[in-house]
Amino acid sequence: MMTRTVEYLEAARRALGGVSDYRLAKRLDVSRQAISRLLSGERTMSPTTAARVAILIGVDPMRVIADMELERGADEALWKGIRRAVALLLLTTGAAYTALPSLADAAARGLACVLCKIARWIASGLAIATPLASAGGAP
Repeated sequence: MMTRTVEYLEAARRALGGVSDYRLAKRLDVSRQAISRLLSGERTMSPTTAARVAILIGVDPMRVIADMELERGADEALWKGIRRAVALLLLTTGAAYTALPSLADAAARGLACVLCKIARWIASGLAIATPLASAGGAP
C-alpha cells in the first residue's frame, strides 16, 4: 500500500518530537510555504525532500521516492516494481545479516574467509547508514 505525502510528513514531525511547520520546514531544508502546500495535498515531495524524510523516519529513501512518484501518477507498474524490489532487497539483506555470525564467532569457528568478508561488507554498509539515521540525516 502506498503511503502519501501527508502521512510521511506527519511521521517526520513525530520523529522530531511534534515540531511546528516552521521547524519541520527548516529540518527538511524547504520553505514553510512548501510544507503548507505538501500538507494540503497541493504538491508532492521532491525526490530530495522524500529522501530527507525517509532518513528522519528510518525507512529506505527509494520507498518514499517510489510512493511520491505513485502519488504523482507516474508510471504505476514501474514504480510499484521498484518499491517491491527495494522491499525484497531490504528483507534479504536483513535476513542475510542476522544469519551471519559475528566476526569474532566466525574467526573462532574457523569459517571461510569469504564469510568474514561478507560480514565485514554488510557491517560497513550498516555503519554508513546508521550514523545518518541516528543523526537525523544529512542536511
